[in-house]
Amino acid sequence: AINNAMKYEGVRYRYGGSTDKGMDCSGLLHISFAEAGETVPRTSMSFFQAASPIEVKEVKRGDLMFFATGRDRKKINHVALVVEVTPAEVRFVHATVSQGVTVSSLNEPYWLGKYRSSGRLF
Repeated sequence: AINNAMKYEGVRYRYGGSTDKGMDCSGLLHISFAEAGETVPRTSMSFFQAASPIEVKEVKRGDLMFFATGRDRKKINHVALVVEVTPAEVRFVHATVSQGVTVSSLNEPYWLGKYRSSGRLF
């Protein structure tokens, strides 16, 4: 799923989208896992509900990270796929309104401030 997600890097953001013409965060993950033969949820909240919670220090490649980017600071509305874990940082691929599909770091103040939890599907 990681390799599939990475091939969409640079695709523009489109709410509800899940194609190379535009996609949102959960659309990116949905299509990336589907291309890997896995059936997964479609929305950020349903990914959150399906995943087994894990501590951020337990995160590994292929795990999910959940964020609250809206006005409600507790409501999960953004999901990302972990692509790299080092002692210094966790990097994840996701679709953002401003950059489309991109790789970000949990060390970035914006994402660290919006981070709510991590989870594992498989």
